Amino acid sequence: MLKIAFVNPMSVDNLALYDVSLLKSMLQDKSELLIRYYGNEDINADIPRAVNFKGIYRYRKYCTPVKGLSYLISQIKLISELIRFFPDIVHIQWPKIPILDNFVWRLLKWKLPSALFIHTSHNPLPHDAPPVSALCWKPFYRLMDGIIVHHRYSADALVRDFPVSVDKISVIPHGPLRFPVDRESLESRVQDIRLRIGGGQLPSKPIVMFLGYLRPYKGPDLFLEAVSGLGVRQLAHYVIVGSGRLPYRLKGEDVSHVTRVNEKFRLDDFLCYLNAADLIVMPYRSISQSGLLMTAVSEGVPVLVSDRGGMPDVVRRHNAGWILESTGIPSLRLSLKKLLLNPSVLYAARRSMDKATLRELAQEWDEIGSETTGFYKSIHDSAGKGGNSGI
Repeated sequence: MLKIAFVNPMSVDNLALYDVSLLKSMLQDKSELLIRYYGNEDINADIPRAVNFKGIYRYRKYCTPVKGLSYLISQIKLISELIRFFPDIVHIQWPKIPILDNFVWRLLKWKLPSALFIHTSHNPLPHDAPPVSALCWKPFYRLMDGIIVHHRYSADALVRDFPVSVDKISVIPHGPLRFPVDRESLESRVQDIRLRIGGGQLPSKPIVMFLGYLRPYKGPDLFLEAVSGLGVRQLAHYVIVGSGRLPYRLKGEDVSHVTRVNEKFRLDDFLCYLNAADLIVMPYRSISQSGLLMTAVSEGVPVLVSDRGGMPDVVRRHNAGWILESTGIPSLRLSLKKLLLNPSVLYAARRSMDKATLRELAQEWDEIGSETTGFYKSIHDSAGKGGNSGI
């Protein structure tokens, strides 16, 4: 039996759903795994009964100056927990403070000489990270015995930029993210949002939405510039939903036709806005894989994505929407115009999430779980380790 320590300090919302979906799928693989999951105490996902969860990360409840101290205390607790558990595999998701974490993993590799350390690199570097941050991530990647990425794009980046041996890397797709919510209540709130956007009536034009935290790598400026062109501005209801400041000025264009919802929203609010849209636009400048995209796929909401990272493959695999020929304002404006001049195509692209479709999504996770446990066993066998027994 392999003893797995699964570690994610940021296991909340979509990050928690990813973890739980993966853990469930690994357990269904019929592999003999004993799993302990060390995550955030604010986790909001249904943890499988066979998984022993320990909510040791509590930094979210504190103000910024205290968050780092809280995280340090949690990492000290993690060291103690893992030394007692003595796992075969330590699987790390989303390190919070790489400078500190590198000391933690180095100490644990010394204290647990038989353990193998795996990291899922959702992005080779955090979004919008300055190039100097690679100085922290290079030693982290060197410490890992195995690295999972979601797309060949990320594998190539790790080999090229860090560099990581290709033998360490396994490409395993990111699964779709469908949140377990009350669907009747969700639909009622979705209709309320659509009425507000339509000025008290159900919209007669498509709702085209930019959704999520406003960060430069996501291209909110590209969206605003593109929908301000004379050829598209009257063809849809344009909406930007998400907290953050637009850190730039447009070149004199009038954007009064764009509805701005500037607020931090809860997970259920996010799902309501997502389902209220007829099209989600994602003109990202850089990305490996996107939780928003995987959620849109699971909700059947069509997307228009840039040609970056693993997003085009997801769109093609699920027939989930359209891919920009290039990332820039002219391509985005032209693609929007083509779609909005024939809105029936847009409406027809919305998928009904019937039982058969949901089964297909679940089967994707089954394959992902099987590939992940297979990777565990592969690096474990290659290292000539024997599985630990007991608790």
